[in-house]
Amino acid sequence: THDSGFAAALPDRLRGCVVYVCESASSEGPRAARGVMRFWEEVLEASPILIDAAAHDRQLAWTSHLPQAVAYALAKALADRGFGGVSYGTGARDTTRLAGSSPEMWLDIMLQNRDPLMEALSSVESGVATLRHLIETGDRQGLAQYLEIAREFRRGIDR
Repeated sequence: THDSGFAAALPDRLRGCVVYVCESASSEGPRAARGVMRFWEEVLEASPILIDAAAHDRQLAWTSHLPQAVAYALAKALADRGFGGVSYGTGARDTTRLAGSSPEMWLDIMLQNRDPLMEALSSVESGVATLRHLIETGDRQGLAQYLEIAREFRRGIDR
């Protein structure tokens, strides 16, 4: 989230949310992981899932770190363009919301999970290049298909 600290705390923020628990390499790892999972489930009413640390890093690179990086990139592009006193619409506000997050926190996350994040960023770059080509060439049918695939994926996220 873009908010942090005590003022942003909500008692039920994680209720029903999936949370990932990674087992440590220590001899206490399995027992400690079970305890952490019980805490998430019983106290915070979340849905804990035990996951390997490398799988966690790969998945979060795509589902958390990539959206964050893209939000920062879009906000930076808008800032560089310098629209000044222009009123930004809901699209700009919604898609850059994550860029309001703490840079200090995201510096560490992005650099520590560099390789999976770089793979995810390459995929977005490829997708943007395809989108640009479809618009540039006036490929209405290809563009419509691209947009529809993206829309259907987005609709499925909330199901």
